[in-house]
This record gives sequence, structure tokens and C-alpha cells, in this order.
Amino acid sequence: MLKPCVLAAFLLCGWGAAGQEIEILTRELPWAIVDRPWTPPPLAVRVSGRCPVAALGFSLVGGILPPGVVMSAYGEFSGTPRRMGRFPVRVRVANGCLWTAQLLEIEVTGPPLLRVEPAQVFFQAGQGESPPPRTVQVSGTWPRLPYEIAKPPPWLKVEPRRGYLPPTGAAVNSDLITLTPDTADLPPGSHRARIRIYARDAANSPQVDVLLVISK
Repeated sequence: MLKPCVLAAFLLCGWGAAGQEIEILTRELPWAIVDRPWTPPPLAVRVSGRCPVAALGFSLVGGILPPGVVMSAYGEFSGTPRRMGRFPVRVRVANGCLWTAQLLEIEVTGPPLLRVEPAQVFFQAGQGESPPPRTVQVSGTWPRLPYEIAKPPPWLKVEPRRGYLPPTGAAVNSDLITLTPDTADLPPGSHRARIRIYARDAANSPQVDVLLVISK
């Protein structure tokens, strides 16, 4: 008995058990930006069992796609959405023996916005001392948005350097990054840094100003 396989929409599944099953694994689609090209990953499908006709075919059986967007028979969305809004659609996939359908929603909106809190972080320590770490909250207008932190100076450790904004309906509405200064090789005085957070297609790139004061 072979395990069910997970594949991109255009691939075929090999022989499996006598029992047959087909399932669309994609539950959420990445958000689209109005008037910008949108090409999400192909729909993921799990197929088990044997079927003489193994090729997968997709079709739209409910709802209306955003103007400017099309879906191919291989389960691939593409195009440039021309209108903002939420567009629920029902997608059907069949392999000649079985079929199933899945309700998906296409969200078309403006570019994502990132937010950080606080925008200024202050550390103070004596020479040779290690001040406690501080946390910064990263949030935004898009769920599950991947973001990155630009390379910090050598004396400032930032963890993690990459993250994701929380999904819709999560118990928290922000992700956390931790700032930890390393004073070992720093002389007394003021040391400044600027941490930049950015994400692909985001309309902004917020910054966190960091001030470390080391006393003698």
C-alpha cells in the first residue's frame, strides 16, 4: 500500500491502494494587490488509490473570479485583479474516477502596511554589564505576511531575523522580535542603531531606533 501523495496541481499521482480518495489541500490563497500581477502557487491536491485516468483537471463551479483573474485547467490562478473585495469561489478537481470541490476566497486589497511598537528602544548599562533584552511587536494589515529584518550592527542581536504576521483569527495580533545588545567590546558612551523591517510588496518599511548608553 502506497502512501497518498501531495503534489502540485499539474503532477500525476502514482498507483495507490484499492480505496480511492481525492482532496484539495489548499485552504487559503495568498492575498492579491489590486492592479498588480498575482500568481499564487498551484492548488495542492492529495490523491490515493488507482485510477486508469490519472490526470487532474480543475474547473470553477461556483462564484466569480476577480475581474482580470483567470484559473487554468491545471489549478493555477493568474492575472491582474482590477477590483478590490472578497471573491468566494468553488473549485472542482477530478481525475476521471473521482472528484471533489473546495470553497476558496480570493482577497483583493491594497498593498500591506507594516507596524512596529515601540519605534524607539533604550538600553542602559555599566561597562561590562549586559542589559536585559527588549521586545518589539511587528503587526500589519495582512495575515501570514512574511517579513525580514535588515542586518543589524554587530553589537545588537536580533531574533528572529525572519517571521510571519499572525493568521486571521489568531489569539495574538502581532509577532515578536527580541533585541539583545552585546556590550563586551563597546566603549563607554552612546551607541545608536536603526533596525528596518520590510516585506515584499509592502507599502512601507518601518524602523526601530535603538539607543544604548554605557556608563563608566
